[in-house]
Amino acid sequence: MKTNLSYQYYLAGNEYVHGNLAKDKINFERKLPNFTVNDSFINGVAYTEYLKHPLVTAETKFTLTTTYPGLLTGAGYSHPALHDVDKNNKNDVSDFQLGFFFDHTTGMPVIPGSSVKGILKSVFPKNDFPFKEEKFTYIKEKTAELNNDASKLISHDNWDKIFFGERPKRKHIFCDAYIEEIPEGGKIFEDDYITPHTKEIFKEPNPIRFLKIAPDIKITFQFVLYDYIFENGPTLEKKQIKEVFKKIILDFGIGAKRNVGYGNFK
Repeated sequence: MKTNLSYQYYLAGNEYVHGNLAKDKINFERKLPNFTVNDSFINGVAYTEYLKHPLVTAETKFTLTTTYPGLLTGAGYSHPALHDVDKNNKNDVSDFQLGFFFDHTTGMPVIPGSSVKGILKSVFPKNDFPFKEEKFTYIKEKTAELNNDASKLISHDNWDKIFFGERPKRKHIFCDAYIEEIPEGGKIFEDDYITPHTKEIFKEPNPIRFLKIAPDIKITFQFVLYDYIFENGPTLEKKQIKEVFKKIILDFGIGAKRNVGYGNFK
């Protein structure tokens, strides 16, 4: 493995705090423009190959592209600022102050399968969900575009069995989504800022710097899915279930700060 981005992002900064890198602080973001998905290897296996699930087929995966302003995952992880900006140095920037999610083994960014499952599950209507009937109508409409006969049989009693699996030891698996490709001459990451304002209207705000996946990055979502056979009725095929998942992610996005445009795909 040539480098480990997770180590650089989290642990290298801590070493700097303790003085080990006081004269040679790793400038994380300046290393990124020339970093590609092929720069991470485990025993000769590339990052993308390592994260591909062996049971995933072309029928149960799809690739989407991030849009502006990008994608933010793992913002809830702790990453406190390690130093204040030197206002006398115009090239100085603050440390990142929000967390970011990296795959533990490769050190590369992924969207955890739990996050993928979470955003999909949030769309399906449960008793305590807001907009229950609207979501139920949405699911039936999206399914009808692929299999109208199956759509007519979807009910509040079986939606979870259809979309999350109901077979002994054969439940759907929601795998980690990984970066498939970056644009030529582009980079995986960019930095960005949020600027919270206090109640003191005229006080100068303090921008908070964070890391994000850049726009125009291709990300592959992968699943292990199984057909759902209605009793005495049609079959909702796994490739059709995958297409419903794809429509949900395109419509709702994924990750943090979706209310201001992050986490959208095309």
